[in-house]
Amino acid sequence: FNSFGNLQIKVEQKKAICRILTADGKGYYLDNKGLTMPWVSVYTPNVMVCMGYISKYGNGLDSLKTNKDLNEGIFKLHQLLENNEFISQLISHFYIDKNGNFWVYPVIGNQKFNWGKLDELEVKIKKTETFYSKIIPIKGWDIYKEIDLRFNQQIVCK
Repeated sequence: FNSFGNLQIKVEQKKAICRILTADGKGYYLDNKGLTMPWVSVYTPNVMVCMGYISKYGNGLDSLKTNKDLNEGIFKLHQLLENNEFISQLISHFYIDKNGNFWVYPVIGNQKFNWGKLDELEVKIKKTETFYSKIIPIKGWDIYKEIDLRFNQQIVCK
């Protein structure tokens, strides 16, 4: 209540940053504060999508812990991408394979990037930039289909 006796309510709309889509077709959104939001069928915001073996992420941890780890990783990734317009504009969607590896699919090109676990994200973003700025100009767009960034100080292209 204010000094005039009126009730004041401050409403802040949540902003979705990523849709998490589980293997069973269910899902939820992650907001810009790292919190979950329910998925609704009447509105679909234009955000990145993370799908795949969501329940397998985190090496077989229970689903609550698994989703917590995944949510924290994606939230940290989103924060880093906010400061990197080049890479953030290139990412189409994410996929988690049955081994818990985090794959990044770009909007352009036929490549896919294996980032492994959601750790050392700053290094993996820098390696992705290096691939686009140093390797693509020399080798071209169609040479490599898979880029593995899991290894220390290496970019493995197949």
